[in-house]
Parts: sequence; structure tokens; C-alpha cells
Amino acid sequence: MKKLSLLLVAGCFTLAAAAQQKPVFGIKAGINVAGLHNDNIDDAYDTKLGFHLGGLAHFHVSPKI
Repeated sequence: MKKLSLLLVAGCFTLAAAAQQKPVFGIKAGINVAGLHNDNIDDAYDTKLGFHLGGLAHFHVSPKI
């Protein structure tokens, strides 16, 4: 129980310290290319293409980290 209480208190202090700094938001995008190889099939190579898009947030916890 002491460890859980200490973890919760430390988490509150960490969140309070992080709240003093502005987060940086952005977007990410890219292309995924996968080459598949199977010895049992005559078509030895099959390339699959994919696309991904997402968001990101960068939070500074401490200047030392």
C-alpha cells in the first residue's frame, strides 16, 4: 500500500511539473512497403504498399530527461 501511495504522489508531482510547459503537437505521415517471400509459391516476391497518417504530441517532462 505504501508503494502505491508513493507512486500516486510521484505521478501527481510529475503531471503538475509537466503542466507548466507547453506541449508541441504535429502530424505524421508515411508509406509502408513490405516485401513478402515464400519458397512454396512460384511468385517468389510480392510487394505490399500501405500508407499511414497520425498525430503526435511532444511533452517535456524535465530538462534533465
